[in-house]
Amino acid sequence: MGCDIHMWVERIGDDGKWHLVPEAKVYGRRDYGVFAWLAGVREDAPKPIAEPRGYPIPISEELLDHFARCRAPDWEEYADASSLDFYHDRDSHTPHWYLASELDAAVKRGLPDLLPGRSWDYPGGILDLIPYWCSLADSSDRVRIVFNFDN
Repeated sequence: MGCDIHMWVERIGDDGKWHLVPEAKVYGRRDYGVFAWLAGVREDAPKPIAEPRGYPIPISEELLDHFARCRAPDWEEYADASSLDFYHDRDSHTPHWYLASELDAAVKRGLPDLLPGRSWDYPGGILDLIPYWCSLADSSDRVRIVFNFDN
């Protein structure tokens, strides 16, 4: 059994709150080099950009509702986003997030070496998505990528 990434894109709306961008393209390929770079998952190299932060707070209501519906039939009782540990099911792990600007800056600093036989450059890969995510708002600080993994 392998490890997969589950990813969502949020941006700040005119109301100043984070909102899910359901039509946004996300990364879904099983690439353990990318998983290591994003969150230190599955491989020792490369080192992650930043240690996993958990889910962002505040999180969009849409994503909070999604997590709650996936986790519990009585999800409406759990409206407090400060206890997001509740939303982990037994298969998900390593919740994390980045602003699009953080990922863009990490690429500009230079990509780390991957394990032999691995490449950063393939169509639809993470390097294609980062500029796209940055373009989803007037500032790449207003877009974030939220993700976790499963086994």
